[in-house]
Amino acid sequence: MNPLLNVTLVGAEFRPSTEALVGPLAIEMLQQYHAKYAFIGTAGFSARIGVTAHVAEEAAVVKKLTERSDTTILVTDSSKYGKPGFVCFLSITDVDKVITDTGLDDTAKAELEEAGVEVVRV
Repeated sequence: MNPLLNVTLVGAEFRPSTEALVGPLAIEMLQQYHAKYAFIGTAGFSARIGVTAHVAEEAAVVKKLTERSDTTILVTDSSKYGKPGFVCFLSITDVDKVITDTGLDDTAKAELEEAGVEVVRV
């Protein structure tokens, strides 16, 4: 436990299978907040398809979070590039930065950067 860390949770339904908070209460509560950074995950992404999720309710909450943030940072492994999920919830142009592993090939990196997304491979 880090005593310097504060966590604010929005009221919502917790989905254990994906460890996500979902539902209209979460979206309503997020409307009251502003974040400097939104760190988000994804089921799949690419310059062409955007950012996707497998569950529509999860996508809606993440989309609202990004709307209430200055900077959206997608944190994902490279294996998800080009693999669409069920719901597209963001255009790739809505993402400011992608942090991924070194497995993301140069072509994919170039496609993302051409769309205006900063790519960091670690």
